[in-house]
Amino acid sequence: MMKKVYKAHILYTKEQNRFEVLENGYIAVGADGRVTGVAADLASLDGEGAEVTDFGDRLLIPAMNDLHVHAPQYRNQGIAMDLELMPWLKQYTFPEEMKFADTGYAERMYRRFVRDLWHFGTMRACVFATTHTAGTRLLMQLFREAGMGALVGKVAMNRVLTIESSGIAIATMLGNLYDVPVVFAKKSETANSTDDKYVSKAFSFTHKKMNSVFVSRPYLHPTDRVLIVDDFLADGQAVHSLIDLVRQAGGEVAGIGIAVEKGQQKGGRLLREEGYRLESLAIIEEMDWQTQSIRFREQ
Repeated sequence: MMKKVYKAHILYTKEQNRFEVLENGYIAVGADGRVTGVAADLASLDGEGAEVTDFGDRLLIPAMNDLHVHAPQYRNQGIAMDLELMPWLKQYTFPEEMKFADTGYAERMYRRFVRDLWHFGTMRACVFATTHTAGTRLLMQLFREAGMGALVGKVAMNRVLTIESSGIAIATMLGNLYDVPVVFAKKSETANSTDDKYVSKAFSFTHKKMNSVFVSRPYLHPTDRVLIVDDFLADGQAVHSLIDLVRQAGGEVAGIGIAVEKGQQKGGRLLREEGYRLESLAIIEEMDWQTQSIRFREQ
């Protein structure tokens, strides 16, 4: 049974590169709230006797979809747009997101966020929340109550950490993909290094030497959930040094991503036994220098 019919100038797309335009067209909506048809006349919709709402010369279009939006940053819209990313995150975003541990504050802000999405015609969204589970569940509930569609995710990590220099390219791509800052630990002092830093030690399997690994303190925080990435994993010395830096800062390791893991060495096994989520794009099962062959582990 048809529920309602709306009349207006209708603009929508059946195909990606083409608009459909119906002047004084009709949209039929079923009892479940779903669109059942679009046509130039009521007869084509079998809409005789249905309740018709006439919007006159107004334009009726599909609702908007937002594929990437940070709900807890709602209050910071337009603030300090002259700042670089890291100072803006440190001065405004991170302090604001920490407030969402208070579910009362989270409810006030998230209600305003959902209301404004609805007010401006965005009915579906992919939404980042914070690391706080209770507040994230509350945001999901608010979307359901509003009748809006949303994929809501608790932020699993808010920073990517690697070690110079081969891991920087991978880390940068991940940081760009997830819209989070990238930090890389240095293995040598430079003119702009400060004494205010977290320091650890790592033995290089490749270069057979012990390195001091450090990150300046302003770039790691107690509230951080850090994704550690690197190009190769052998004995796990470099990754363990990065874990140590995160711990010194009071942060949490969200996971570890590796491009190529040398499965015949102990690094991957030890990290998994320690309870870390470790994902490798490829794991070398064995290498034979005499036959110049490599066998990869099935995953």
